[in-house]
Amino acid sequence: MSHVIRFMDAALPSFEGRITDLFFSFVQSDKSLMKQYLDTVAATGDLRVVNSQIAQRLCERFGLNNTGTRNSEPESSLIQSYSELENKK
Repeated sequence: MSHVIRFMDAALPSFEGRITDLFFSFVQSDKSLMKQYLDTVAATGDLRVVNSQIAQRLCERFGLNNTGTRNSEPESSLIQSYSELENKK
């Protein structure tokens, strides 16, 4: 097995687990996306529904499953917690 494959096999589970937090951090760091996010929350009137649907779309888009493990220390200030995700097996 190549060094790159071993590295990716080691790194991807942590990345996948944090993808929701990473996505929200990305949105938070981009003025235009942040405005769109806030407009979406305002239009729906329910922050939890918006964030939940974003997490669901991330799962669908990247073929991930919810592990059932909750992380209560996200880096993004847009969320209070998130469910860790993993690659579908």
